[in-house]
Parts: sequence; C-alpha cells; structure tokens
Amino acid sequence: MEIDSEKLLTDLIGINTVNGSEKDIADYIERIFKEFGIKTKNLKYDDNRVTLIAEIGTGEKPVIAFDGHEDTVAFGNLDLWKQSPLEAKIENGLVYGRGSSDMKAGLAAEVLTMLNLKKIESDLKGTVRLYATVGEEVGELGAEQIMKDHLADDVDALVVGEPTGTNKEFLRRKDFYMSKNMSDEQIENLISSNKLENQFFAIIGHKGGFQYKIIAHGKSAHSSMPELGHNAIEDLLIYATLQKKYFDSVVAENHLLGNTTPVVTLLSAGEQINTVPDKAEMCVNIRTIPEKNSDDFEKDICGLVDKLNSQGMNIEMQVLEKLDPVFSKDVNKLANLAKKIAEPLLNQTIPQIGMSGGTDASFIVKNNPDMEVVVFGPGNISAAHQENEFVSLEVYKSFTKIYTDMVINYLQ
Repeated sequence: MEIDSEKLLTDLIGINTVNGSEKDIADYIERIFKEFGIKTKNLKYDDNRVTLIAEIGTGEKPVIAFDGHEDTVAFGNLDLWKQSPLEAKIENGLVYGRGSSDMKAGLAAEVLTMLNLKKIESDLKGTVRLYATVGEEVGELGAEQIMKDHLADDVDALVVGEPTGTNKEFLRRKDFYMSKNMSDEQIENLISSNKLENQFFAIIGHKGGFQYKIIAHGKSAHSSMPELGHNAIEDLLIYATLQKKYFDSVVAENHLLGNTTPVVTLLSAGEQINTVPDKAEMCVNIRTIPEKNSDDFEKDICGLVDKLNSQGMNIEMQVLEKLDPVFSKDVNKLANLAKKIAEPLLNQTIPQIGMSGGTDASFIVKNNPDMEVVVFGPGNISAAHQENEFVSLEVYKSFTKIYTDMVINYLQ
C-alpha cells in the first residue's frame, strides 16, 4: 500500500486549520498511521485542538524526532488569491494554497518519512517520533504542552520542518536576514551554483522571544480640567524614553544569531478626544539570544518600572510570553547530515545559519538543552504568510527522501 504524496499534501491544505481547528488534520494523519500500524497518541489542547504524536522503532534511545505544526495563519486578502486558499492548485510544478509552505509541505514530508521508515522498522536501531502540534503560529501552544508533560525529554535530535528556502534573488538584498552575514562573493557563488529557483538553508539556531505589556495607570478627567486627573499617556512616554535608552545600551551579541532585537509593536490609550486617559498601554517584542535571554530582560525591565514608580508613577509590567533561544553546539551531527544528504538531492550548497524567527523547538528543547536541533524544510519562507503561498512539488518530494536518509544515517 502506498500513499500518493501529491494527494496527501493537497488534502492537508484543504483542511482549514487557521489559528485553530487542528483536530481535523490530526484525525486525518492518525487514520493513515493506523492503516500502516504506526502507534499514535493524542494530546488534547481543547475540544477542537489535538497534537498528534506518532512513534516507530525500538522505543529505546537514540531518539530522533520530527516536529511539524498543523495550524496556519489567516488567509489575508481573499481578493488577491488566484483561487480559494483551501483549494490546493498545482501549476507549473508549484502547489498553491494556505499553508503549502508554512508548513503543510514540511508536515506531509514528515508523515511520508514515517511511512517509509515503518517499512524497515525492524532494521532501525532506535526510535523515530513525530510531533504534529497545535498553535505554533499563536505561541507554540502544542510544543509548550509537550514540554510541560515531559514528552520530549528523551529526544536526542530534533528536525523541525519549517520552511527554510527562499527566492535566490532575495539573497542580494543587504537587509535580508538569511544572507546578511555573507559576503557578496559568497552570495554570488550560492546563486550561480544553484540549479533551483530557491536557495535552502539548514538553520542551526534561532532567537528566543520575550513579549510583555507595559501599562501606565492615571486618572480620568475632563480635558478642560486636566489638573483634576493624571494623564497616563505622559507617563507611558516617559517610560518609553527610558526603555529606548536602555535598549540602546544592550551590547550582547551571539556569533551565530547576532544582537537582540527589541520592537515596540502595539500602542493603546484613551477612549475619546475630550477625556484625560486613565490608562495607556505598550506591547514590546524582543528577540533574545543566549547571552541576553528573557529572564535577563525581565529583570532589567522590572528595574525600569520600579525606578519610575518610586518617583510617584503607577506603571505595571505584564509578561505575555517567554521563549528560549535555540542554539546548537559546535558539533551538530544532525545538521551536518542534513547538509551532506540534501546538497546532491537539491543540487546546491546548503549553508548552516541562524535566524531571528522562532519555532516549536524553543519549548521542545527546554527539558533537554543538549538536544541537537536543525530547522530544515521544503517550504519557501519568502512566500509564507502571503496570499498565493506556494511550495515546489519537486522540492517537497525531495525532502521525504532527505528526511528518510537522515534518520537512517543518524541511527547508524
């Protein structure tokens, strides 16, 4: 019995998992695995959200695992889509549809890899596991649940199938994160030797994340008598100036991931134009590195808040999310295998780099910091989250072979 790889991908794209409703896709994959005799476990997040865990092999170490998320981002502007985002369309070797790149192609390739390996299960000298998670796009919800339930503590190596390809021409942009640490000569060598449209990278580390909200509390009053109130906006602006000075003073750097990246992302204050606002809010997203992690920033930000509160203000900090950076050791057998196996199959050099964005790995590695990690998948990161998102059918099929060979070689 064989599974049609194209049908698997188009079926996954056709299941609506926008920011939720992942149970349908978990059920679909579970039915396939049961047909092939693969053991599965459901990890319920809520009524319509299920992380699926599948396993083959000896049940003993070493354990190599795959991670792929079931959810997608919203459709965006429907008028810009060439077809329904849930109608997978194959045209000129590309598969269009929401989630095709991020990351249903990666998830489908991981499912096919499990099916391939099931056929040779008796030859496997270790365990292979798949985590198909919920809520990656909204805070790594499934991965956090896996961490809290200690379901990945025994994993030795983790392959995250997020999209790590990009349009080759983007590499020439000086501000593009995948190539910003490369020389012009290195970039041109990559492009000239690459026979595909996309350049792929093996990601061996990524930044963590610290998200928090600052709330300045004041007192409402009529705008004609502001002296009877206390303007929360003014206090928030004072805080923002102090915070900017602090961010400018942070000099921590990682040789793979670069500097920390703080960004003010949301502002909110006031209810109407003729009332002194009693509350003003600011949300901040910081991409962190091992040398300056979320705990460090939380301590420092609390210090800024305490300083202003000692001067008579009423400012509050609420931590929204803390994600650890993922940083591979100097010797990463898994990433080296990815490079060695993928280069001839994709007809290109595969550089090993770090990236700013986060993945499920931040939670999955938390109980086992020695876990080897590589983020490596068939999708096109420069097309992800956009209208008419697409993935190369040829590359998607190649990654099934890449993943299968990686497992076999790793377990040897």
